[in-house]
Amino acid sequence: MEFVFITFNVPENCELVALYLHDFAPIDSKVFFALDRGTTWTSDLGGSYEALLANPDDVITYGYFGLDWGEGIYPPGSSLIESPIPSGDYVMAMWGDSPDGEISYELRGVVECSPPPT
Repeated sequence: MEFVFITFNVPENCELVALYLHDFAPIDSKVFFALDRGTTWTSDLGGSYEALLANPDDVITYGYFGLDWGEGIYPPGSSLIESPIPSGDYVMAMWGDSPDGEISYELRGVVECSPPPT
């Protein structure tokens, strides 16, 4: 199983209020994702859903996106987070399967900032 890791930073005095699955191909694929605090993944990467989520206190959100839009599945256009995420470093682990072995996706974040305290 091949993992992809995406790291990002939410600037000081800001929040990530949405993380949209903007585009995804091929649509008949299924991708698992999980979001963790920090710049490196701290949960076990044993290659299973259960192993990846072995440290649930670090996992902010998780789910699937792809064709089967049942429970836990995020369709294109959905925000992958349900509540704002404060400033800090984050890492997203992703893996999936596709009939042709290749998956592409585009994520877009929405950040809202407030003026620093005076």
